[in-house]
Amino acid sequence: DLGLSAAVIQRDRKDPEIVSSVFWINLITAATLFVLLLALAPTVTGRVYDDDTIGWMLVAYGTKLLWQNVYFIPVALMKRELRFKELSVIRMIANLTEFAGKIGFAAAGFGIWAFILGPMGRVLVTGIGAQICHPWRPALVLKLRETWDHAAFGMKASASQILFSIYTNADYMVVGLYFDKASVGIYRLAYEVVLEPVRMISNVVVDIAFPTFAKLRHDRPRLIAQFISFTRLNLVTVMIYSAVVFVAAEEVVTLFFPKYGDAPVDAIRILLGVAVLRSLSYVLPPLLDGVGHPSRTLIYMIVASVVLPTCFVVAAEVLGPTMGFESVAVAWAVGYPVAFAVLLLVTTFTIDLPVMSFVRQVVGVPLCVIAATVVGEGVKWALGGAPM
Repeated sequence: DLGLSAAVIQRDRKDPEIVSSVFWINLITAATLFVLLLALAPTVTGRVYDDDTIGWMLVAYGTKLLWQNVYFIPVALMKRELRFKELSVIRMIANLTEFAGKIGFAAAGFGIWAFILGPMGRVLVTGIGAQICHPWRPALVLKLRETWDHAAFGMKASASQILFSIYTNADYMVVGLYFDKASVGIYRLAYEVVLEPVRMISNVVVDIAFPTFAKLRHDRPRLIAQFISFTRLNLVTVMIYSAVVFVAAEEVVTLFFPKYGDAPVDAIRILLGVAVLRSLSYVLPPLLDGVGHPSRTLIYMIVASVVLPTCFVVAAEVLGPTMGFESVAVAWAVGYPVAFAVLLLVTTFTIDLPVMSFVRQVVGVPLCVIAATVVGEGVKWALGGAPM
């Protein structure tokens, strides 16, 4: 949504004409981007991968750029009003629709297109649900001068979103360019077993965090207290999941993905080392944006977009011949702490919270879960070979 929904949530102005103007700006920009996608995607991806199927998949999913205009303002207004019960219901129904769509279209023989058609079902349901819960129609008005502060905020937030998409998907491209197609599938499985659930779990907190931080931005003590609370909550949920998967990685793959054998196990365990920092990284940008500093989020995204893809390429070049696609997982473990350190320093500086004070207030959670993981791994090792 080009960051404009974040501006609607964060800004205090509630003039209906301003909100309508934001809608039209977003629609015009989204339509322009879709036309560019339509013109370039099949040709560019065809030259890079010798297969234009990827390009047409991008075009098909790119129609989301247009459809999301149906719901991005209603959802933003509901978030600003903290109406998360309705938003949760919409999301659950939409996610179930995506799941059913992927399974159904795959079973019907649509192949990889199931991964496009399923998410499109989620987008469709989100639009319908948002309009039911918060009916909204734009006025025929476009006040560019009055919406400049929204646009400026949105451009910074949008740039962060774009850079996030680049660096979190660059690993797939590197694996595809340096290794074979099967490696892409195995690596994607490892990524989606680890970092995709981390993102989904974190979204439970993140969606609430941004509008909450925006409301508390003028009350520093409550802002910091809420920040620590959200951080602990995210660490508890993410680290418990990560610990279980780390100990039972072989069993998870054998049970749910038997065709893959043990191929993804090492990559899964390497990426689990990144999961804790990734869970924290989902909480910090909403804080920066909520208090009105999207440019500082952008600094972190720029660093991550330089460091991570560079690490992916270097690891594939240096470690690829011996480790294969797992070298890219190692690059995550080496490069991401650098980007996270920048994010943590920028965030704590912004709210005037000493880094060590922050660490002392949240470190108990990871220490407890790490200890439990060591015990679980020890019990598993001791029972190795025992009859099932």
